[in-house]
Amino acid sequence: QPSSDDETTPINVRLNQFFKDPVPPAIRDVVDVTTKDATKTDFDLFELLKAPPGNPGIPRPLWLVILGSLPTGLVWYGYYKFAVEEELLEL
Repeated sequence: QPSSDDETTPINVRLNQFFKDPVPPAIRDVVDVTTKDATKTDFDLFELLKAPPGNPGIPRPLWLVILGSLPTGLVWYGYYKFAVEEELLEL
């Protein structure tokens, strides 16, 4: 992957790196994109709610997004949005 200072690097990749740099390594390791077994399809509810960004991405149904977002005041939705963007950035 090109360095974030490279002029040919797309702006979305550079912006992602800009916001990723100040995050402490302990947190970055937990939410880093992980490689998962693509054949696994039977995830339980809590496994889906706390799943880090994956490659391939884990489908999260709309009802689950609402279920996780409302009680946390949309904090979980922010994490979900982050996870999806990280998965898409890996493509």
